[in-house]
Amino acid sequence: MKNKPLIFTGIGIFLLLILAYFGGSKYYDSRFLPNTTMGDTELSGVTVAEAKRVVTQELHANTVTVTEDGETVTTFTPFDLDAKVDSDAFLTKVKDEQNSWAWPLAFFNKYEVETSEVNVQFDEDALAKLVETLTLSKPDRVAPISANVQSKDGAFVIEPEVPGTIIDTERLKEQLVQTVLSSEETLTLEDAYVLPALTAESDELTQVVEKLQSLADVTITYTLMGEEIVVPKDQIATWLSLDNNGEPTVS
Repeated sequence: MKNKPLIFTGIGIFLLLILAYFGGSKYYDSRFLPNTTMGDTELSGVTVAEAKRVVTQELHANTVTVTEDGETVTTFTPFDLDAKVDSDAFLTKVKDEQNSWAWPLAFFNKYEVETSEVNVQFDEDALAKLVETLTLSKPDRVAPISANVQSKDGAFVIEPEVPGTIIDTERLKEQLVQTVLSSEETLTLEDAYVLPALTAESDELTQVVEKLQSLADVTITYTLMGEEIVVPKDQIATWLSLDNNGEPTVS
């Protein structure tokens, strides 16, 4: 008889846990589970409609700083580009994939929502104007110079490429959009420069050097008035060059 209060207490606690479990399942049936995040945005316990508002607010609150040569060129916000988030279908899909009956386990497992499927639309005119402004931010931009093969002291070496400062407008546009989508705070214009067609690491140039060197290593001997004369390798190297197709040719 002395154990009856303990039994009733245990039953009471068990019933409370059952009610709490079913109540939690009902609550999270229309809300994101605990520990749900989308980038730096917390979505735990909010509905799809609330999540869309939060995502939009977080998007527009981000300020992006554009730099070049370590100096700030300009700053902008997604609001300046009239960014609109079309995430209803995506967020609904994510919510439907979550199991509300498993809500207690969610406190111990982080659920990160992938942002790659979020559809953000920008005003194309505003985006194009920003790209043009950044392109014209430096008046004396120069084109890159590709790496090339040079003859030096009878050997062929690769002359390294020279980076330019001309901006690839399409790549810059893509980077501007990606910076906004990933909620990053800085964008460096150097990352959008037009790249040299060939770099010092290009396999094409390495193969050209090997071909030219194999030709230059040929031993040429001729006889003049009974005397054998060996053509110096550095002289042979001056006879070799590249044609318009980048193939070795002998003058």
